[in-house]
Amino acid sequence: MNRSAIHLFVLCIGLIALPLSAGEVARVGREVITGAELEGAASVRLLRVRTEQYEVRRAAAETLATQLLVAKAAAAAKLSPEAWLDGEAKKRFVEVAPEELDAAYQTMTGTTGTRSKEQELADLARSMREVRHAEARAAIERELLAAAKLDLRLVPPRLAQHDLGGAPVHGPDDAPVTLVVFADFECPFSARLGPVLEFLRERYPEQLRILHRDLPLPKHAHAKQAAEAAACANEQGVFWETAMRIYQNQQALDRASLETYAVRAGADRERFATCLDSGRQSRVWSEGIAAARTYAVSSTPAMFINGRLLSGARDLESLVAVIEEELAR
Repeated sequence: MNRSAIHLFVLCIGLIALPLSAGEVARVGREVITGAELEGAASVRLLRVRTEQYEVRRAAAETLATQLLVAKAAAAAKLSPEAWLDGEAKKRFVEVAPEELDAAYQTMTGTTGTRSKEQELADLARSMREVRHAEARAAIERELLAAAKLDLRLVPPRLAQHDLGGAPVHGPDDAPVTLVVFADFECPFSARLGPVLEFLRERYPEQLRILHRDLPLPKHAHAKQAAEAAACANEQGVFWETAMRIYQNQQALDRASLETYAVRAGADRERFATCLDSGRQSRVWSEGIAAARTYAVSSTPAMFINGRLLSGARDLESLVAVIEEELAR
């Protein structure tokens, strides 16, 4: 057994879950398997479980904190929490306009039974009002929690940084926050992430380092060549500009189109064509696939912020929140 390989990853799980003790947990013949070895071997898969535990506990902590804040505000107003929340929500409630109601009605598949249009509109208006009232309550709770600046002591699980040598990088090497992205150039969810990453690069020029890894999924026929094209563009220093153009034009990822995107991003056409035709950049997606296996990543996009796992497409607000947490850490 290669024990150095077993120790490749280490999880820092803080208050989320306690690792096994470093002592003996199993034997095979005379060979001993320790708790530390077991943790190392299972760390990547356990990260997903522990991340789910962390998110559940974090959500519960935020809910409890919000309840305390609402109760405090309600007590100051000499009202019950429910009455105070309802009253505050009514102050910011916006009535459903006739044109909004009509537009919503037009999207309905049809009436049920013998109900008249007036009955359907009345029920639809009631439903829309209830949704708006609930949204107003939720907004008030979010504002209370944000203003209180919750001091959350839970420690998120994280994976030790893996050697990602050769991956396209944006940002300084000594940036306090590293974002590793596994993406597929033909994946529509990866494409949605493109503008978000562009914004983050501009917002955190010195604090954030972004590393791109290619994970072309088997169902996407053009993803591998697109990855090679972006890598050839990276040789000329225009990876991110080319990547954005590829994401914006996923319906056209043929050889000629990929060359056009790279040239428009600033690449020299002849150098780019020579690189792409040589096939030498096929290593970028093969290495990306190998790295994804190591990280137990099987879908795109997948991200790690300072080792914290974030699966699936994420909006700008959620990514900024995690980055700000890491900067404050």
